[in-house]
Amino acid sequence: MVRIILILLLAIPFNIVSGFQYSNDKMVYIEIKDSSVLINDGSKYKLNFEFTNKEGERNNLKLLKGENKIYSATPLTIIQQEDATNCPYILYPGERVEISQDNQGVLHFNNKLDNKRTNDLNFLNEMIHETDIFCPSTRLLNVISLRELKSRATQIEHLKKKRLSFLISYNHSKKMTDEYRKIAHDFIHQFAILDSIYLFSKLKSLERSSSLFKSWERRTFKKIVSQKDLNADAANTILVKITETFIYFKLFNTTQPYIKDSSQLHVAFDLIQSSFKNLSRSFLLSRLINLSVQLSIPVKDRYYQTYIQYPLPYVQIPLRSLEELSNEQWTIVK
Repeated sequence: MVRIILILLLAIPFNIVSGFQYSNDKMVYIEIKDSSVLINDGSKYKLNFEFTNKEGERNNLKLLKGENKIYSATPLTIIQQEDATNCPYILYPGERVEISQDNQGVLHFNNKLDNKRTNDLNFLNEMIHETDIFCPSTRLLNVISLRELKSRATQIEHLKKKRLSFLISYNHSKKMTDEYRKIAHDFIHQFAILDSIYLFSKLKSLERSSSLFKSWERRTFKKIVSQKDLNADAANTILVKITETFIYFKLFNTTQPYIKDSSQLHVAFDLIQSSFKNLSRSFLLSRLINLSVQLSIPVKDRYYQTYIQYPLPYVQIPLRSLEELSNEQWTIVK
């Protein structure tokens, strides 16, 4: 697959492109600086991340000491594994970034060719230590009353405002690129939505008939479907997670991607088809059809025929997978 990202330990010279200009023949380049401070558990790996590729598939990224080249035609959002902050870092093809880690385990990024990009990369980490982690502990605690839920929902809103205020002051003092400042603004809003989803998922089923819950559900879904076209690029990776989390919660009362049979798959298909447009719809349906392929869940022919009319590039992704599978592994039901 052309867009699969390969991690190669090579030391070949290449042209560095700073800022946000990139093309398909460029690469993201990461060098770990002062890697000795990264070793604290005897592991041969110094930094472990994960990222989502263009097809929406999750991949592991293990950075070894020294030079690591990551080939990708598109920006990447990486998140450090086993890091409670859930802090996303955006890397662009063609840029060279040095990563170091201090004694407290905090990551520091440095793009020597572009100070604004250095500020971009370090913004969310600094914001987290100034305010709170993404998806704070409200999602981990049981909500025992609607009064308590209202209080915690207010806390989430206050945290979002505090983060937005920090973004303004940080950009004033350190200066960020205009593009990343907009992405950071979206991240802050998106993680507030995700916090809210996890919080409301603690409601008992009886309380979900309340006017408070119904009002929240309408507002949240409206926010999600009004977003720009979804895809797995750097600016949308988090929004994709939020969208799918909410869809499965709305339909099946779970915040985890959960499809166990054709009936549930068709229900999810109908909601996506009726609620989203353009590439958002194509992308989400592609992920859903891919899931049916992976789990060998039969799909009715009318759903399949509806699906393949939607625009590229995303409908072609599972179609490639289908060519590799037999009818016994994946079935279209007439």
